[in-house]
Amino acid sequence: MIKPELTILIVSDSNFKNLCDDPTSYVEKLYGILNNRYKVPIKIITVSGRYGLSAIDSNIETLDVEDRNKTLFTQTIENHAAVFDELQIISLSNIVDPFIEGVADTMSALQKNITRYSYKRK
Repeated sequence: MIKPELTILIVSDSNFKNLCDDPTSYVEKLYGILNNRYKVPIKIITVSGRYGLSAIDSNIETLDVEDRNKTLFTQTIENHAAVFDELQIISLSNIVDPFIEGVADTMSALQKNITRYSYKRK
């Protein structure tokens, strides 16, 4: 097995599955974009619960987090931040979510690359 050279954490809007026009196709397309962008093996991880993609992709590796408490949510990600090279955020541009912004602030403070993606709403 090839060891991944780049590990990417993906978080999404808490209601992405219900807000996105076609969440399954969107996630598949995002995986394709990420694989084409990086010419090295990548490992994609998401968070558990409502901010993750496991309800859309049951095969994705998941980091267990508490998604009812922002402090615990961001602290868990900060504790595992050394594992991640990048943060990918899937969010509507007009929605400001304190959980997502907390993760973005944490990863930014640790000088991790952050990319934000928007999506077509239903």
